[in-house]
Amino acid sequence: GLRLNPDINAKTLDKISTGQKTDKFGIDFNQLQEVCKILDSLENIKFSGLSCHIGSQIFELEIFEKIFKKMKQAVEIFKSNNLPINNLNLGGGFGIDYNSNQNKLDINKLAILIDNIYPNPPFNISFEPGRYIVASAGYLITKILTNKINGEINFLITDAGMQTLLRPAMYNAFHRIIPFNLKGVETTYTIAGPICESSDILAKNIKLPAQTKDNLLIICDVGAYGSVMASNYNSKCLPAEILVNQNKYAVIRNQENIKSIIGSKVKS
Repeated sequence: GLRLNPDINAKTLDKISTGQKTDKFGIDFNQLQEVCKILDSLENIKFSGLSCHIGSQIFELEIFEKIFKKMKQAVEIFKSNNLPINNLNLGGGFGIDYNSNQNKLDINKLAILIDNIYPNPPFNISFEPGRYIVASAGYLITKILTNKINGEINFLITDAGMQTLLRPAMYNAFHRIIPFNLKGVETTYTIAGPICESSDILAKNIKLPAQTKDNLLIICDVGAYGSVMASNYNSKCLPAEILVNQNKYAVIRNQENIKSIIGSKVKS
């Protein structure tokens, strides 16, 4: 299979754009005729299909329409070169709403769009919905280590930080934060992790009922890119992971301790 770069702006964060000419991903459409000639000359390669991916957090159907039509053009180019398509992967990037988890891409309208552009396709069509499926399935529970006031900023320092959830530091991404303690005067906080980086901020200027040391907070929608981007940076230990299914639960990863981290490094 070949990944193409359709040169379409996903209208998302620059750091998660993957389908424009300035991005490092995929083969330029201007090279497709040459690519077909190369494929035709390769005796030990069986060409099966095409794929693309232009970025994440896409909500506009018009953008998907551009992708589908551009990839249909690519299919025709390969067919005209006697290279039929068996599989067409149209990427993913289905957006989810981290502010309220209410605004999602309308999958039904997306299905209608596919049917209109690819009526009775002679190949398999697939997608990579990833974040759309799993983001809201994960929650990160963190404990407040201390309160700290710097000038006019009221910090809550938590044991979770960029080592357990990298997205806010890396992408300036927002995740809803819900306190266990709902009593107290509403207060404006900046919530920061324990890492020695100024970018280790989980949320700025959010309003919560007054919080104190040892209170617990819930960071929402971390099922996508939470655990998989976590690390032992600054010698921090990864938290336990608990799988919950209705009224049942199981610990699927025990909380690390510093001895186990050091021990694993010595063995390797």
